[in-house]
Amino acid sequence: MLGWVEASLSVLERGTLAALREHVADNGGSLPPFRLPALARRIVGELARFLAAGSDGEATGLGEELAAQGLGLRSWLAVGRALARDFAAGAGERAGSDDAAAVLARQQLFVTHVVEGLVRRELTAVSRQRDEMHAALERVIDAREGELRQVIQQLSTPVMPVHRKILVLPLIGGVDDERARRITERLLAETGRRQARIVIIDVTGLTGYDAGVLAAIGGAMRAVQLLGARAVLAGIGPELAGALVELDVELAGFV
Repeated sequence: MLGWVEASLSVLERGTLAALREHVADNGGSLPPFRLPALARRIVGELARFLAAGSDGEATGLGEELAAQGLGLRSWLAVGRALARDFAAGAGERAGSDDAAAVLARQQLFVTHVVEGLVRRELTAVSRQRDEMHAALERVIDAREGELRQVIQQLSTPVMPVHRKILVLPLIGGVDDERARRITERLLAETGRRQARIVIIDVTGLTGYDAGVLAAIGGAMRAVQLLGARAVLAGIGPELAGALVELDVELAGFV
């Protein structure tokens, strides 16, 4: 190492510490002020090693390490300015004895590579935070969609009490296997919870009279009767009546 640089290490350390303290608010909470003196010594020591025979990758790795400890980019830029100032002062005093320009260029290269490491670490942290936010947003959306699906299911299979121990289930639209399952589950749950004695299934708004739909209705009515309630089928129009006859649906025992 050049003699004047080695003699200036204490000056560089004081300047670095002053810059760190001036910009302490730009650091993360994991870097408290009482750790700044040790950090200043570490920075100047790594700088001296870089000037002697250090590699670019080591300086970049130092930047990532400093960022992990909580050093902010603005704080490091202030350190870089302090180092450049103190180096320039030392080089000016001894310009005739050593290759001061080469040392200044290498010092600036050190600062640049540390900046690269700091930025790389911060970008990694930002990417991780972005991924965490996306994951959290997806969880919220999934939960909200689940709530909406539950509301839609409840609206699509409304079991309404119309009198003491009398329930009505109006069926509107088409009925597929999944909806038929939900209808039966909800109907049985409400029948048991309300101790209903009469359950009216209103098919006025039902569409799509195929064998599966009619079998589902018959199954729901038989399940209700197993709970001790009377199942009543209401709202049968001409088309549905014809479908019941054509498909030979068993409705014996139903009102």
